[in-house]
Amino acid sequence: DSAERWSLASICILICVIPIGILARLYEPSLVSLTSDEIASVYFSLNPAQIFLTETHPPLFYLLLAPFSHLFDPYALRTIVALMSLGLIGYGLFLSREILSKNGTTILAVLLLLSPPDIFHARTIRQYSLFIELTLIYLILIQTMRPRWMRLLVGFCLSGLHPLGWIPIFSFSLWTVIREKKLTRIMIADFLIMIPVITWYGAKLIFVGKEAFFSHYHPAGFKYAPVYVDIMNAFAGEHFPRINHYPIPQFSFYLTALFFVAVLIWGMIKVVKKGSSGSFSLVFSLIGVTLIFAALFSMSVVDIWNGRFFLFLIAAIYLMGAQLIGHLKWAPIVIALIFLSNLIIIQPFRPYLSDRELFNYYESVKKMSPNIELVFCGNFFQKWYYVKDKSRDCHSDLELVHNSGKEFVLIDLNGQGVKELNTFTKKLKNSDYFRINYTAVVRGKFINPQTKSE
Repeated sequence: DSAERWSLASICILICVIPIGILARLYEPSLVSLTSDEIASVYFSLNPAQIFLTETHPPLFYLLLAPFSHLFDPYALRTIVALMSLGLIGYGLFLSREILSKNGTTILAVLLLLSPPDIFHARTIRQYSLFIELTLIYLILIQTMRPRWMRLLVGFCLSGLHPLGWIPIFSFSLWTVIREKKLTRIMIADFLIMIPVITWYGAKLIFVGKEAFFSHYHPAGFKYAPVYVDIMNAFAGEHFPRINHYPIPQFSFYLTALFFVAVLIWGMIKVVKKGSSGSFSLVFSLIGVTLIFAALFSMSVVDIWNGRFFLFLIAAIYLMGAQLIGHLKWAPIVIALIFLSNLIIIQPFRPYLSDRELFNYYESVKKMSPNIELVFCGNFFQKWYYVKDKSRDCHSDLELVHNSGKEFVLIDLNGQGVKELNTFTKKLKNSDYFRINYTAVVRGKFINPQTKSE
């Protein structure tokens, strides 16, 4: 009787959660500007040959985007990624019924569909939300052990999606060796599916060099050894996106932190009791391999303590939490608390100025002052996307308007242009200035210090 009533409750909760999860990912994809990373994704999807030469990530994500990039507006690609994300979540929840109770499946649905980092990254043209969901599906397929070809396909996608995509596969192999005390055909098959990506990276190192991988990372050093603060900042900073820009309620933060800590401690107790045979030991194998690799790599090669790189770990924690809590009598209370907590902290919109606003502003100023000059400051991908001129140099353009005394509009997308303004000898007379985060617009002209203000 109780189980039947809870089944109805699960359905009611899912009826509430599913529309919210879909809407949060699909609502107004063009509301905010494309970030520099998103523009890079568009660039690589349109220029796949450049992936080999300059990109750190494997090519799979960009190759998936390529046909859509040629057909649709870049903002539509956000919708494509969101739909991919929702499809993977749906498939993961469908598979989870084999290893979870109804309560457990409902908990997993609430955690995934209302996950702040998953929503945040599903609204961007990047691979991180897909990385989370594919890791979840891979862990579920390991526990069901069927269909085997599907696990191999998902493993191949993981390794081709992200530089750390090999970690779930290696962790499964390590877990298998510990349990079986020998190499198995399953383990060998999983290693074989990584050969294409290993070949890809090997060729990059030989023909392109180390700089193609690590030029934009901090250098390695002992100071990048893992400490508690590093791990928490990397993980929590991404679990609560843009925590510095939005007032996240303390209730939500501490409740979510308590959930993660409780799940990990509870799971560890289960591992101690059952040994390496239980599925929870696989989760700790995944977490352990990830942290050990990140620590060694950060100390010896480059610093990779970046929250986005470790987001796939939350898939393991979500799944373990659903398995642990799903059989409890007070599971409905936990589901309600998780639902309310995530609902409060979902903040998928970033406070960046829209690029359309910036260039509309420039066009309106241009009509009033035909001789006004545009100075654009951004990285390689931003120059390619916005002004179609990768050769333009921010400092040189500012130097020209400085020497000519012409009025100009500076559109600064990476924070460098505003810094450059203070390096010139002439004073800047501002007509207009506004700034949000790294995005700034300055309208003005340079005048000699002795010139009186008009």
